[in-house]
Amino acid sequence: MKLLSIPAAAFLLLVLDAQSSDRPNILVIIADDCTFSDLPLYGGKNAKTPRIDQLAEEGLVFNHAYLSEAMCQPCRSEMCSGQHPVRNGAAWNHSGSRPETKSLPHFLGDLDYRVGLSGKTHVTPKSTFPFEKVEGFDPSCVRSPTMAHDLSAIRSFMDRDDSEPFCLVVALAEPHVP
Repeated sequence: MKLLSIPAAAFLLLVLDAQSSDRPNILVIIADDCTFSDLPLYGGKNAKTPRIDQLAEEGLVFNHAYLSEAMCQPCRSEMCSGQHPVRNGAAWNHSGSRPETKSLPHFLGDLDYRVGLSGKTHVTPKSTFPFEKVEGFDPSCVRSPTMAHDLSAIRSFMDRDDSEPFCLVVALAEPHVP
């Protein structure tokens, strides 16, 4: 059985229906150090997430996802490029992918998607991961967890143009602690 990465699955889905005007918007939520035991969606008891639970009921949920490496930058580069970290060049934390590596913004941008990222980026170089920066969530894991997030920029990104679909990656620093 062959499994597809998020970029490959999104690409395949969209190529099959590239002419459709009903292309779906894509929202990817990732959180540092968040496991299945945290989210009620997966049977966890550690968090209350009513909005994520609602999104899960109405959308697509990944029940089997695996990482090649248990480090932030390698797994993010893997998810966004569809390539193992050793292949894309980001095989250790705080490294960078090879400049010729293509990622979500390239794959979906070619299909006229706006591709944004709000929160922790932690993938380089910018040419390999040319996400549109969307304010709203913290770009690093150093913050007060009780501080409220301002979601107005995220709303603006999502509502900007109904004729153009979007992919938004929300990369939360919570529950990661320094």
